[in-house]
Amino acid sequence: MKKLLLFAFAACALAACSDDDGDSRVPATAVVLDCTEKELAVGETLQLTATPAPANTTDDVVWSSDAEEFATVSESGLVTAVAAGTAKISATYGSVSATCTVHVSEPDPEPDPDPNPDPEPEPSNLISFETSEGMLAIDGKAVQLGDITVSGGSAAGNHHNVFWAKGGSYDDLAVGGVYNGYLCSTSDEKIWFGTYFSADIGYGDYWGGFVLSANYGRTATSVNYANQFMVWADKGANGSSNCMIGYFDGYTSGYATPMIEFVEPRQVSYLYMANSAITYPYKPTQVDEASYYYKVKITGSLEGKETGSAECFLINGSEKLSDWKKVDLSALGKVDCLTFSPASNEANAYGLLVPAYFAIDEIGLIAEK
Repeated sequence: MKKLLLFAFAACALAACSDDDGDSRVPATAVVLDCTEKELAVGETLQLTATPAPANTTDDVVWSSDAEEFATVSESGLVTAVAAGTAKISATYGSVSATCTVHVSEPDPEPDPDPNPDPEPEPSNLISFETSEGMLAIDGKAVQLGDITVSGGSAAGNHHNVFWAKGGSYDDLAVGGVYNGYLCSTSDEKIWFGTYFSADIGYGDYWGGFVLSANYGRTATSVNYANQFMVWADKGANGSSNCMIGYFDGYTSGYATPMIEFVEPRQVSYLYMANSAITYPYKPTQVDEASYYYKVKITGSLEGKETGSAECFLINGSEKLSDWKKVDLSALGKVDCLTFSPASNEANAYGLLVPAYFAIDEIGLIAEK
């Protein structure tokens, strides 16, 4: 009798275990895709999502394509269009599945290029300061570079191939020996270059802003103000003869800061910049040569509001600009003034210690429509 009871108990326990194993598997009874039909171009993709019922099914999804030459599907349901044709993408959970029909077509052809596209803006009115361009002095006469005499100071003496605001109409317009105005203009008098000149009153002739020069050389080994009209190059930008030399005087207002003014707003595409024969050989005293930099910031403005700026490093550690460099100014947009402001870490509480000279040449203006 005891054996019979033990056998019955064991049979019941086995049956109970069998029922528990069966309950641990939850088969899927249905599956739904978030997309049942889609058009794709070759190369495009489609992420499909399958939702089974019940949500706690123990079945895993299996993705498949019935025409992989047209569309493939990854284990995560990402469909990739391969070639023109139709493929059925299936998501299967156990014994149930759902399908998305994918129609693949060739991508639309690229449109034919416009046979007459609008031309890219091209520089016009290149300003290279050549005699043939007819630059005009303040009295309306043609600019003529020639011999000048600097009175007093470390640069005293005669200099050749220079045009500055001393003598003639400039002296007539000076107030107390100081001229603060325009040096010259383009032949149409629509673009003007500012300058500052102070006659010798015990400290020597002094200038700021811009002067015209045709002096070039790379032989200076130290700072010599007799080289203030010389560019560290063999010629002007792209072989021109003349260029503008700028000097920034941070203590004097007006055109002692180099600037170019436009009677009618224009967009400047670029200009070229170079070191002067003073700045190139300068040795810093406040910082080591490896960290020393000297740069010029060019700021555009229109009706007194800044439109943007660009920078040109003339010296950056061991890298010294030894020829002309093209500087892109197209991002400044239309301007009626360009201002040139040197900056350097070679400075003290009173301002820059590096002589703030630089040169510009070949200014390219965007053609007006």
